[in-house]
Amino acid sequence: MKKGFKMAFLLVLALAVVNCSKDDDTPTTYDFEDQFEDLEELPGVEDEDPEITEPDTGKVQESAATANVMADLGDGSGDVSAETQASLDAVENFGASLSTDAQAEAQSLDATRAEEILNMTDLDGELAGLEASLDNAPAEILELLPSVDFGADLGTSSVFNEDLFRSGLGAKEVATTNQQTGPCFEAAKKAYDEAMAPAIAKRQENLEIIDANYQRRLGEAETRAASRQAAVDAARDDYAAYILDTTVALLDLAASVESTNAAFAANLRTYALLFLVEGSSSLTAWYIAASQKVADKKVAEKTTATSIKTTKTTEVETKFAAIKATADAKLADANRNCHNQGSGS
Repeated sequence: MKKGFKMAFLLVLALAVVNCSKDDDTPTTYDFEDQFEDLEELPGVEDEDPEITEPDTGKVQESAATANVMADLGDGSGDVSAETQASLDAVENFGASLSTDAQAEAQSLDATRAEEILNMTDLDGELAGLEASLDNAPAEILELLPSVDFGADLGTSSVFNEDLFRSGLGAKEVATTNQQTGPCFEAAKKAYDEAMAPAIAKRQENLEIIDANYQRRLGEAETRAASRQAAVDAARDDYAAYILDTTVALLDLAASVESTNAAFAANLRTYALLFLVEGSSSLTAWYIAASQKVADKKVAEKTTATSIKTTKTTEVETKFAAIKATADAKLADANRNCHNQGSGS
């Protein structure tokens, strides 16, 4: 009897041990997906192009007074208006105050020499002296000469430092909290990674869009600058042609009356030199200013592109950081639960 009872007890004990062993072999399942399901989505970036305005590069203004004089002298009547005569008298009076060298330059002026003077970047010798004299010429002389409209001022020129603005604008590696080991912790991290994956991908996509737009805008600024400079160069050629053609026309008029009125011819040559020197000076001043405005506008457009990139990058990173902070907090809660369940085992 005792022997049978003992055998039964041992059998029950063995079954209990086997069942415990089977329970220990069955791993615990950890599921944290629900904990991250309400994570906010990262929206796409809106990166609209800025409005582009054209610089006011100004112009070389033609002399309406000289146009009237030329029309009056060229009508073939032999008579001139009181206005034309007043202009010619003003030239004669101003010419009398010029240096002997300047007067000699006027009387020897021809089309070839006129073109040479027009192409000078800096006038020298008697021409420089004449240029200085014209700065203080009376109004009745200045109205006969070309002048410069410099246009609206775009501000002080600057140099765009592309490397400076590129610094720190790229995508940064996404850091996570220190990860602990164990099935529970690993399950929590897996749920975290899966929940963050769309935001990480969208962040990268947004930053790539921002950078692509930035690079495109820099290139477009260069293209516009080249086109604007080409327009300035073309305008310079047109202004130069106007100045040279008017100068030569005055010289031709002088030649046509040389045999009948040498004094009148000499005065017309003086007129031609005054027109040419002031035209050359005005053209050089305008071209330098206009070219600088083109360069300044390019800098301004690149700076705007950089400002947009900085703003949009910060916008994306701020929204992403908020989503990540929420996910990090959820991961921390999950890790605490793992600790409470026995160190994540």
